[in-house]
Amino acid sequence: MIRYILVTSLCIVGLSEINCQKKFDGSFDFQTEKNKKYSLYIPSNYSNGDNAVLALHPLNTSRWNSRSWRDTLITFAENNHVLLICPDGGPDGKVDDNIDTAFTTALLDSVKKAYSFNPATLVAMGFSWGGRTAYTYGLNHSELFKGIIPIGAAIEGINLNAISQNSKNKNIYIIHGSQDAIQTRYYPALESLSQKGSCLMDTLLNGVAHTIDFMNRNEILSIAYKYVLENNCLISSSNSFTLSSINTFPNPVRKNECLFYNNTEELFDIIQISTGHKSTIRLIQGCNTISLESGMYILVSKNFKNIRKLIVI
Repeated sequence: MIRYILVTSLCIVGLSEINCQKKFDGSFDFQTEKNKKYSLYIPSNYSNGDNAVLALHPLNTSRWNSRSWRDTLITFAENNHVLLICPDGGPDGKVDDNIDTAFTTALLDSVKKAYSFNPATLVAMGFSWGGRTAYTYGLNHSELFKGIIPIGAAIEGINLNAISQNSKNKNIYIIHGSQDAIQTRYYPALESLSQKGSCLMDTLLNGVAHTIDFMNRNEILSIAYKYVLENNCLISSSNSFTLSSINTFPNPVRKNECLFYNNTEELFDIIQISTGHKSTIRLIQGCNTISLESGMYILVSKNFKNIRKLIVI
């Protein structure tokens, strides 16, 4: 089904490994639409069984399509060694029309056959209208995804409560700007998903409006991706997190470096994501990370269980 219309770079292709970076822009006839487009990015040294991300582009036909969205995420893809799968929203730019979601399903199946990515670690990610579709398509097909990363999701007009029941024990990491309609786009999602038992983490970007061009984007996307990929949902869901009200910096933090935070709390539980091990740590003036191994942790206030943050050491 897949037909390539553009390949950038020459590669040495072995039986199981592609030894370079590759960008593909292709199309195939689907339902009533001729030459329905998609874009792929194959990271350097990609091998059968490696990870993939379904990346859903925003709604703005003057800037966004599958190709421009793929190109925006190349550094993220290389840093995390993931195959990017980017369906195009067609003439109206919406990636959640019925024909587009059906196309996405067909595209995932075709790319899986062609590149043998690991289906157990597939993640859905999108910005704006693509973030909206990460919710709707991701939760309506929750069995396909290890986790979901909505970024600045434009969720007005969708019944999130109707599909959030499919989020139980699903890793979800929300990224949203504090100046981006948080009363209608951010807090309703946090409330609905937490009530349905999802394994929820989030980053609220201070002073950021509705944009993908925020500071440290690739680092923040990488933190979110590692969380949804590595978090043991059966462990982290027991904490019933509902609110993000502590900001930590720097994040990631180097081992033995001070970790500062905007809260008067000093005593925290700290849960290592990879093992589920929980211990208690006292952060006095932000320090005391010396005893922690490198890895990802969830920081939870001892006094207010709904105060929590993901940190990377």
